[in-house]
Amino acid sequence: MDWSRGYALIVAAAFLSEYIRVRVDYHILELTLICIAVPVLFFAVSVVCYLVLASLTDRVCNFIEGNGFRTDP
Repeated sequence: MDWSRGYALIVAAAFLSEYIRVRVDYHILELTLICIAVPVLFFAVSVVCYLVLASLTDRVCNFIEGNGFRTDP
């Protein structure tokens, strides 16, 4: 095997190992983003539910105190 074939083999091996490393890095990045996104999504859903329930509570209290139910005995 002459030097050009050896050089081509080394370049091919380096390219393949770099390709595998980049693919592994992308998978690690994807897993990291998923692990960060899940708690953020849970928090966002909790805040939205809290705001909806707070809005409904205000409407119900206004209905009871206003022209709706009679609260005094």
